[in-house]
Amino acid sequence: MKKITPFQLIILAVFFLAAIIGVAFFSQYDASPVPKEEVIGNVEIWGTYDARIIATWLADLSDANENLKGITYREFSESSFGQEVLVALAENRAPGLLLLDNTQLYEQYNRIFQLTGDIYPKNTFRQTFLEVAEVYFTDQGILGVPIIVDPVVMFWNRNLFSSAGEVRPPIVWQEFFRLVPIFTERGDNFTINQTALPFGEAVNVTNAKEILSTLIIQTGNPITAPAAGGYISTLVGSDAYPSGVPALSFYTEFANPTTDNYSWNRSLPQSREYFLGGKSAVYFGYASEVKPLQLKNPNLNFDIAEIPQSETAEQKSVYAALYGLFIPNAAPDKTSSFRAMSALSDSNSLEVLQDIVKLATPRRDLAGQTAGDDLFTDIFRREAIYAKTYIDPQDDSTRRIISSMIEGITSGRKSIDEALLLADEEINVLFKK
Repeated sequence: MKKITPFQLIILAVFFLAAIIGVAFFSQYDASPVPKEEVIGNVEIWGTYDARIIATWLADLSDANENLKGITYREFSESSFGQEVLVALAENRAPGLLLLDNTQLYEQYNRIFQLTGDIYPKNTFRQTFLEVAEVYFTDQGILGVPIIVDPVVMFWNRNLFSSAGEVRPPIVWQEFFRLVPIFTERGDNFTINQTALPFGEAVNVTNAKEILSTLIIQTGNPITAPAAGGYISTLVGSDAYPSGVPALSFYTEFANPTTDNYSWNRSLPQSREYFLGGKSAVYFGYASEVKPLQLKNPNLNFDIAEIPQSETAEQKSVYAALYGLFIPNAAPDKTSSFRAMSALSDSNSLEVLQDIVKLATPRRDLAGQTAGDDLFTDIFRREAIYAKTYIDPQDDSTRRIISSMIEGITSGRKSIDEALLLADEEINVLFKK
């Protein structure tokens, strides 16, 4: 028998080692159509958005892509959501993702895992999503990814307009000065029996905060802005931003009984109900209010138009609620959370969501699509392109602050400058909590 030479021993050792590596490699190989490194796994999303809508969306997506079957959603009430998240984090049972709007984001700000440039470059984000989503930018990176834009729109009563010989709703706010005497019916003792527009008060103007936010944003004031260590209110204006005084002055003008533009007072019903009753020429609400309004009064002959702009504005803008997905710092598997977030915000996924909610999504590649026979979606998509939003420290609190500001002016207790300054200070206090 021949002796094995040292060279042969080396060759045999090399082949033996290669065989071991090959066995190890193939034992780890996953023959599924989805590469193992891209498998998402189980990711639970928590939020206050309607579970019926999100569940339908996720079901449609998982039917087309088995890799998304592990993504689930749990809905909470708005009143309990913040506390539920806080307790879950304390008990080490955080969800994989949070679905938040821009009024909920600040409360969770310090609990959110920010996407740095090596994870998600800002330039990629800007090329993918509409400008409204850049409210998610911070010095450290990106807070999350957007999925739904819900802008404020103008609902208008077609019967009232046609009866008055008006062929279209106003395009600029200044047109309402002409329309007030046409549509507003006043009785004795400053009573109002029909109105051109429900502006001027807070207690009975549905969406007063959103309307005033739109007017202020249209002047070029962002309402809140990033600052060292967080955010600040910009209501009073600065070298960088114009004051909110002109917007507030315009809004409250229509509740002043000493002016020719008087068309609203606090004794009237909620503006939404007044519109539904055919007593208001226009109503300002979210795009998502279409179906509720149709269900509440199927006989109301209304249409929708883009929000009016100022005749002096250099560019269009409108306030919108922005919903997005965010990864908690304590997420059980951040890699799976990021993969789920990316999959849910891609073009195919958001196109499915868009068809379900009949609202706009914030992706640039979907913004230019037409909605075919759908009556209103094209309007919502056009507004989404120029929509803006802001980080709100706490929705209920800022709603009370703005309501108090408006009532202080209309009651005569405060000047516009005094009321605006106080509101600015109170919002800044919220940001410091």
